[in-house]
Amino acid sequence: MTRPGTERASTAVVALLLGVAFADTAQRAPGFSIAGDSTARVALGIAAGWGLVAAALSLYGEGSRRVGRLLVLAGCAWLASGLGTPGARTSVLFTLGLAAAAVAPALIGWALLASAGDRLRAPDRVVVGTLWAAAALLGPLPALAYDPASEGCADCPSNLLGLVDAPDTVTALSRAGLGLGLLAAGACLALTIVRLVRAPTARRRRTWILVVPGCAYLALVAAELAHAWPAGYLGNDPLEQAVWTAQATALLAMAVGVGLLRLTARRRRARLAGLVVELGGAPRAGALRDALADVLGDPELALVHASPDGWLDASGLVSDPPPGASTTPLVRDGADIALIHHRPGLLDEPRTVAEIERAVRLGLDHERLQAQLRHQLGHLRRSRADLTAASEAERRSLERDLHDGAQQRLAAVTFAIGLARNRVQDPLDTRLARAQRDIQDALEGLREIAHGLYPIALAEEGLGAAVESLADRRPGLHPTALPTERFAPAVEETAYFVIATTADHWSPKPVSVAIERAEACVRVDLRAPAPPPDDVVGIADRVGALEGALAVGALGNGWTRVVAELPCE
Repeated sequence: MTRPGTERASTAVVALLLGVAFADTAQRAPGFSIAGDSTARVALGIAAGWGLVAAALSLYGEGSRRVGRLLVLAGCAWLASGLGTPGARTSVLFTLGLAAAAVAPALIGWALLASAGDRLRAPDRVVVGTLWAAAALLGPLPALAYDPASEGCADCPSNLLGLVDAPDTVTALSRAGLGLGLLAAGACLALTIVRLVRAPTARRRRTWILVVPGCAYLALVAAELAHAWPAGYLGNDPLEQAVWTAQATALLAMAVGVGLLRLTARRRRARLAGLVVELGGAPRAGALRDALADVLGDPELALVHASPDGWLDASGLVSDPPPGASTTPLVRDGADIALIHHRPGLLDEPRTVAEIERAVRLGLDHERLQAQLRHQLGHLRRSRADLTAASEAERRSLERDLHDGAQQRLAAVTFAIGLARNRVQDPLDTRLARAQRDIQDALEGLREIAHGLYPIALAEEGLGAAVESLADRRPGLHPTALPTERFAPAVEETAYFVIATTADHWSPKPVSVAIERAEACVRVDLRAPAPPPDDVVGIADRVGALEGALAVGALGNGWTRVVAELPCE
């Protein structure tokens, strides 16, 4: 098997030699050359052939080896087609020029069909392939019956393909070849345009720079064949020289287009490869989406990740694709691991999708796992908030039950005993008085329990009043700053829970508490000459249920500080 490097080198050498032979042949017999006696036209023809070969060789590394080989052969055939004149130095070059006259258009036409869309349908391949094959074969077939000397070209080298001398056969075959070439060029041109229009947007945007000048070349070939058909042969009159010059310009434009395709593909790969470095260090959420949007030129691009709960965006939220959106899956081991929402046609090219899958593999895994983790954390926060809300509702319910039930009944019993004491004498009065005191003590204890479950002052007057009431019952608690404004019930309940729980842990040590509003949060600051509370996790869970933050730290000299920040907007 020929190595790519060896194939490229040998092809380049062949193209170089053909270009030199083309220039030498044109210089030796300018009157018979299609380029005429114009040095600029000769240079243009050689530049078109060499440029097409050089540009096409670059496609070998772009996954377009078939198109590249077709264009390489077309460039060589273009140079060789100018050798069939009396200026050729050898019979080999002269015969090669006769045989190659119709080959370049066929190869270029087939390359355009391959570039303009996906694989050709079988009927199209049969029709166009048959036409081009017949036209290409009818190029060298007349040479089998062509003897230059008998046709008056005494200076022409001998035709190595010549078997017989049959001028009438040569004319008939040449005219048939011109007609078939015209049909093939027209059919190929029409089918290429149709395939380009129907191609995915991404492919159309990528290949038009090659296909459009190629279609111009085919149109010029058709014009040349139509002009030569009445005479039965290709000549070099001024009109044909002008058409040939335009063809050379179109081929040169194709070479430039191939070079731009190569440059665009290289830049895209470089930018995609740069994503590996850019996304290598635990990037922020959404960085991969932003990078892909920049590389692909689609600011509205969205990236979601697969999870058991559906598609997740980078923040971990469920994000299903909108109806009718253009989406492209990123696949790993046969399973969809991510989905890209993009403008229509952006990722219709499978090669681009494969490049993205390779380039962002690590970054995609990292962001997908982070999205799933954020989704699970969000679910945990919601569950914790629901549990906290349920617990607070239960506390309120218990407080109401105690206040409206047991407390009321005990108060009624105390009142009844008081009435009974007015009607009896000692020693029964003494026993009733003792019973009344016991019931009053039980009632006070019950009120203390009810107040601890959910203080009435918190609901009716707010956090500041509730903390003052708590300080009245717990002498070690010293408020230094209390708010007068009201906050959301959940914020006030959580702040009160933090203060009451921490004060219980630090009792009987003195505890200072300051509550203030700081921007969009309520900050609760507790300090005491004691070690950290034992139930820090429970306090943190309660604060975290509101997406707040808890910090516990040492102040020195045995003092501890607990700071809870609760969002209030």
